[in-house]
Amino acid sequence: MSARIMVVEDEEALTTLLRYNLDAEGYDVETVGRGDDADTRLKERVPDLIVLDIAMPVHDLDPFVEPDSDLDDTTRVRRFVEQMAPRFRVD
Repeated sequence: MSARIMVVEDEEALTTLLRYNLDAEGYDVETVGRGDDADTRLKERVPDLIVLDIAMPVHDLDPFVEPDSDLDDTTRVRRFVEQMAPRFRVD
């Protein structure tokens, strides 16, 4: 069974490139273009790895990060991962 990778990316060209290359390496790839879509899919099944665009507009990550906060990118990614995949912890 191949590892399952979720790509969370809002730029279609980059999503296509990542999917093509990861598919070619034998990974099971799922792509989403918005944070709320990722949240929905992650409630169904948690992937082995999430490739996350940390430069996505903040509103796309609203389900996971307080929209009015001034969080640095590292903290935004940490909160996003911790809340999307609760069985995994980023230390």
